[in-house]
Amino acid sequence: MKHLLHRLKDVVYQKDQLILVFEYIEFDLKKFMRKRGDDPLSPQEAQSFLFQILQALIHLHEHRIFHRDLKP
Repeated sequence: MKHLLHRLKDVVYQKDQLILVFEYIEFDLKKFMRKRGDDPLSPQEAQSFLFQILQALIHLHEHRIFHRDLKP
């Protein structure tokens, strides 16, 4: 399974904004799940997605960034 984590390309600071530039991805997790329809994730896929999401949150929190609107 291809991981959805993509490499950070650039970080741009502007006034009161922080912009993270990542590789282009064709769809997000929500679109991925919609495309699968009724086909459930395997336990390994679910574990991989959860691990990636939690790793991203840990990274954000370690850098004192708190996301207020998390969605799949």
